[in-house]
Amino acid sequence: HNTGQGLWIDFGGTRNRIVENLVENNTGNGIMDEINHGSEIALNLVRNNGRYGVMLSNAKDSKIHHNRITGNSTALALRVACRPVKWTLENIEVYN
Repeated sequence: HNTGQGLWIDFGGTRNRIVENLVENNTGNGIMDEINHGSEIALNLVRNNGRYGVMLSNAKDSKIHHNRITGNSTALALRVACRPVKWTLENIEVYN
């Protein structure tokens, strides 16, 4: 129940695991993973957030799987944002 993002991992992390969480009723994104490498977002219940349920931005070699994403403005977003560092969006797996 945050004003803003629910769970936000930002810049330079490796093998972050966001697993088995309840992420709900945030005004921004439920889960945001930005400029990281090898993240896993799995088995979460992500609901009723004001923007995206799950947002990956400039991430590499990451997996999003077996989440229940419901009641958000948009369920999932993958994006490349303009950044001064040379990161892009590549090798992303999304499955249930």
